[in-house]
Amino acid sequence: MKVMLKKLRTENAILYTIKFLLKIAFGYSVSPTLEFLSEDYIMIQVEGIRIKFKLCSQDKLLDLIEGKGHMKSIPSYDDYYYIPVIDENVSDFYECNNGHIQINYDIITLSFVLLSCYDELTSEARDEFDRFRYKDSLVCKYNLITIPVVDEYAFLIRKILKNEVQSFIPSLKPTIIVPTHDIDNLYRFDGFFTSIKTLAAEAIRERRPLQLCSSILNMLKTIVFKKEDQYLKGIEQLYKDSKKNGLRSVFFFMTAKPSQFDKGQAINQNVLNLMSKIADADMLLGIHPGFNTFRDIAVMNDEIERLRNTSERDIIFARQHYLRFDRRITFENLEKCGIKVDYTMGFADHEGFKCGTAHQFHPYNFEKDQPYDILEAPLIAMDATLTHYQKYSMDKAFEVLENLFKITKRVEGDFIILWHNDRIFRDQKWYKKVYLRFISQYNMKNRNLQ
Repeated sequence: MKVMLKKLRTENAILYTIKFLLKIAFGYSVSPTLEFLSEDYIMIQVEGIRIKFKLCSQDKLLDLIEGKGHMKSIPSYDDYYYIPVIDENVSDFYECNNGHIQINYDIITLSFVLLSCYDELTSEARDEFDRFRYKDSLVCKYNLITIPVVDEYAFLIRKILKNEVQSFIPSLKPTIIVPTHDIDNLYRFDGFFTSIKTLAAEAIRERRPLQLCSSILNMLKTIVFKKEDQYLKGIEQLYKDSKKNGLRSVFFFMTAKPSQFDKGQAINQNVLNLMSKIADADMLLGIHPGFNTFRDIAVMNDEIERLRNTSERDIIFARQHYLRFDRRITFENLEKCGIKVDYTMGFADHEGFKCGTAHQFHPYNFEKDQPYDILEAPLIAMDATLTHYQKYSMDKAFEVLENLFKITKRVEGDFIILWHNDRIFRDQKWYKKVYLRFISQYNMKNRNLQ
C-alpha cells in the first residue's frame, strides 16, 4: 500500500494531472513549468500565470482511496449543482497572494485517482465476467457517477482565471455526441441449426404467433439473400441515422474465433461492402477484441491483424468485448498492437462518468511513471446499461441521457454512447423512442444554434 501511495504523489503524476486540468481550463494544450513542490503544495507557472495548488495530507490521501475521505460540497463554476472536494479547514476556494493564485482545496489528488483508475488497478473485486463493478468504485462511494468532477475542477480554474487574469481568453470547445456501435452479432440467422435455435428461443420468449411467422419469413429470405439479414441491416441503419443527424459513428467489428461469448463470424464480402459504405459515409471503423483478449496480447494482436488484413484498412480504434479490461496490462497491450484510441472505460452496470471526465485523456502508466501514448475516450452510456442493468422505462432512459448530456455540454466534453446493431431489431421501440429521439433532438438543437 505504501508503495502505491508514493506512486500517487510523484512529480510526474502531479504535473500530468495539472496539465490535463489546464488543458480543459484553457481549451488547448499548455506546458506548465514547475517552480516548487512540497508535501503540501505545488507551484507552477503557465503562460505567465503562477498558480499554487494545495495537496492534501498523507492521512487524507489514505482515507480518500479507502473510500473513507471526508468531503466538502462547494458550488460548481456555474452553480448548476454542488461538487465534492477533499475537506480542508478553509472557507475560500482560492485567494491571490504575492502575484500568484492559490487554490486552497486539493483538486489534484482526486483527479489523478479517477483518471488513473487507481481503484480498479488495486481492487480484486470483480463481477461474473471479471469486470470491475460500479459498486466497488470510488465514484460510487463518493456519489460521483453523474458528476464529471475532474472537468468541474478544470472549469473552476477557468472561472478563477477569467476573474483574475485580464488577458485570459479560453478557447471554447463544442460538445459532440459520438455514437459507437459494437458489432457483437453480424447475423441474426447464421446457419440452419443456429437459426432454428434462434427461432425456438424467440417462440418461448415472445409467445406471439404472428411475430414467429414474421421471423420464419425473415429467416427464409436471409437464407437466399444473406445481405438482407436484420442484424446486418441494423448496421446500415445506424450509419444512415448518424449521417442524417450530422454525427460520426465508430463501428467496432469482431474477428474473434468462436467461443462461449464470441460469435466468431467471418468478415465476408457482404461485410466488406458494408464497411466500404460506412467509410464512404465518413464513419470510422475499429476493432472489438474478443472476450478472451483483455489479458492476452497474442490473441488480441491476431484479431486486430486479421481485421487489418481483411479490411485493408488501418485499425486504430478499439473497444473491448463485454467492456472486459485489466487496468494493469490492457492499455499496454492495445498500445503495442497499434491502437491509438480506446473506448472501453465505462461501467456496464451504471451510466455516467467512470473516470471523472467527458474528455479524451491519456491513461497513466504507474510502472513507468508517465502517461501512455494511447488515448482513452470514456464511455458515458450504453443501451444494455439502460435496459438490462438499470431496467429503466423508455421515458426514464431518455431523461437520464438528456441529463447526462446537459452536464457533458456544460464542461465541453464528448458524449460517447454505445448502441448495438442487433438491438435495433430486438428493441425497435427503444431504438426509436430513446436512441433516435436523443440524437435527433441533439441535432435539432445544433441547427437552431447555427
